Amino acid sequence: MNKFIALSSLSTLFILGGCSAPPLKYYTFNENIINQSTNKITQYSEISPTIIITPITIPDYLDTTDIVTRENSSLHHSVNGRMSSVLSVAITDYVTHLLSVKNPTLFITNQRQVGMPTSQILINISHLDVQNLGNQNGSAILEADWSIIPRNEHLPINKQKGTFFASGSIASDSDVIKIEEALLIQLVNQINKNPLY
Repeated sequence: MNKFIALSSLSTLFILGGCSAPPLKYYTFNENIINQSTNKITQYSEISPTIIITPITIPDYLDTTDIVTRENSSLHHSVNGRMSSVLSVAITDYVTHLLSVKNPTLFITNQRQVGMPTSQILINISHLDVQNLGNQNGSAILEADWSIIPRNEHLPINKQKGTFFASGSIASDSDVIKIEEALLIQLVNQINKNPLY
């Protein structure tokens, strides 16, 4: 009898083990820096403009590591993937990287620096949704406002708002990340149309 119970327990364990979920995948926004084959050092002088990107704010319900899509008024959290950091941190790092690539002569960072920066850029994302349209297709929207605040108080603060759209496949978590990247690239392109200091 004891032998039968032991064998039954083992069978149950094998069945449950076979039904276990696949391991989680962790994602970051693609900065295209892994493929560089040579070291790159950029020297900045003491008079080089320093631009600080302050931590970007996003809606509270999105500020997690979850990968989220919307179906009408309900939110779907992926069970297979996560961001490697909370979304606001990932977005801040990605926007900083994109602006740095576009402005190689400016020292652009989101880290604290010695001395006063030449300017600060404040970005608030009020709306970021990837809507599931069915058939593994999605439509996305990003609404944001931003301010470029120069250190020189005699210069005006540049304030703007924008709404950006993207669409594409959301068949996988990586597809959702790509749509969000497309929105953020549009945001950065618009910010970069203005002097940053």
